[in-house]
Amino acid sequence: MFALRRLFPALIVFALISGCASDQKLIDKNTSDKATFEGYYAQLLDFQKRPGVMIMNDMRSYVACDAYKNIVLGGAKYLPFVIEKIENGDFILNLAMTDITGIDVWVVYKNDYSSMDIKETSGEQFISKLWVRWWKEQGPTYMEYHP
Repeated sequence: MFALRRLFPALIVFALISGCASDQKLIDKNTSDKATFEGYYAQLLDFQKRPGVMIMNDMRSYVACDAYKNIVLGGAKYLPFVIEKIENGDFILNLAMTDITGIDVWVVYKNDYSSMDIKETSGEQFISKLWVRWWKEQGPTYMEYHP
């Protein structure tokens, strides 16, 4: 019993250190995911600047590269970074949100906007607004079930 009392403070310290190490691994992983995403994103932007791509009318042509595929394959772990780019005006990543989640955000909110003029509800900027709304309303739940 005496030995256990002497050992108890050491066990508490060990438990605290272990928890901190676990938290640090999570922080390192998130930092690593962000850096990896940013690398893919930079490659995607470079691809979009190519002369042959810049004249395309089809949005899928702007993402027809390995960098985009890697963003989509990254899945839910990249969603916070994708939505951050969308919030900053990169509407081309609306496609990534759809490809990663499998959700047609227009259908999700269609009833909310069915009475609006088509000019107000068409275009990628409007879809971006829907994705930002979806992220605020449903993103945390989605992330909980799609780690």
